Order: sequence, then C-alpha cells, then structure tokens
Amino acid sequence: MSSAVVAIALSGLLGYQEARQGKVVPVERFQSPMVLDLPMVVGPTGVWTSVLRTPEERARTRRIICDGAYVFDLTLKAGKPDRQDDVEVDGKLTLAAEHGQDKRVDVVAEIVKGDEVLATSPKITQLKVEEDERSTRPLTFHLSGAHLKDSSALKVRLTLEVVTPP
Repeated sequence: MSSAVVAIALSGLLGYQEARQGKVVPVERFQSPMVLDLPMVVGPTGVWTSVLRTPEERARTRRIICDGAYVFDLTLKAGKPDRQDDVEVDGKLTLAAEHGQDKRVDVVAEIVKGDEVLATSPKITQLKVEEDERSTRPLTFHLSGAHLKDSSALKVRLTLEVVTPP
C-alpha cells in the first residue's frame, strides 16, 4: 500500500514539472553531398591555427550536419615559400558523427578564391567516423606565396559525401 501512495504522489509531482531553456539553437541538416566553405586562416609560419577561431564559430560549424557527420575542426599550418614561391599548407581535418551514427565519409578539400580553385588536397576516401567519436586526417595544399599574403579572400571548401556502413 505504501508503494501505491508513493507512486500517486510522484505522478502528481511530475505533472507540474517543466523544463525551459534559453534560445533554441537550430541545426542545419543537409543530405550528402554537402559543400561547406570555411575561412582560410593561416597563422605565423609553422604554427597550427584553427580556422574556427571563436567558440561561437566552433559551435555554429558543428551544427551543420551532413547525414549524421559534421566538421569538428580544421587546423592549418603554412610552411616557408620555396625558391619558386610555392608554399605547402598542411591541414588536419577532424570529422565527428552524431550519437547513434556510424559513417564513412569521402572528403574533397580545396582552397578557393571566389569560384576559382587554387589548390586541391588529395581526396580522403572512406574515412571511418563512429558515433560520438572523432576522426582526423591530414590535408596538403600547394599555393603561391602571393595568395597567402592576403588570405582574407580565400576559403577552404570541403565537400563531404557520406555513406552509411551496412
């Protein structure tokens, strides 16, 4: 009898509970393939720099989801120009998957200025991204030093094509 009284008392309490939060944060969901343009941010020579500079940029980018996978981070590091003024820009692309999602992702990474493709990294194929985990792969671009002098007009274009494993 006491357990019935407790159950009735709890059910009465639960009927009056409410949860509220501040602003509802929207999530943008895209079907594969998805094209994502990120700003080209390069720090001093030899220093790894995230293109997602602020917590707001990181949060906003992580809410852009392609079939359960999303960009967690992208860091870039520019080398020194060689004699032909060619600069190697290395990158680390980190993808993540939503809870309950295991994905394989193909990624094409390009550096663009407007519609012009200036450099393309070798394609990443079948990157395994498991639920609640992150997977990181290297990127390599070759640009002229002149393009890096003013990188404000440059973007890193990522094309994600997601395949759900069987």
